[in-house]
Amino acid sequence: MLFPGLGHAYLREWLRMATWLVLMFATVSFLVPPDILPQELTFDAVMEASRSLPTDLSLLILALRTLNVIDAYIVARRTQHQEAVDAGRQCPNCGHELQDPDLSFCPWCAAELEAATVEENDPRFEL
Repeated sequence: MLFPGLGHAYLREWLRMATWLVLMFATVSFLVPPDILPQELTFDAVMEASRSLPTDLSLLILALRTLNVIDAYIVARRTQHQEAVDAGRQCPNCGHELQDPDLSFCPWCAAELEAATVEENDPRFEL
């Protein structure tokens, strides 16, 4: 939550990172009154300016940062799930872990599975 878009940069989601960063800077640029902005960029001046922000603006910035973190979490979970499905370790339909690479269906939901390539070094699949 310290830097908007940093989680998206870690996930290599450059467009989302730029979007969150621009949204945060636009919010601060357009909504912060000019008399609150510090004249110099020292730590003390920035902290004093942040203390004098109106409460509703502080809550808006907090909400944007929270939504940013939630979005990064959702993107990370979706990416992790897709990688597991692509590797044949997880059912694309129900999400349960697949333990038998020889089955052509999911034992949990009975969905037909496409032929997936199993990684040779994956310890969960002993061939």
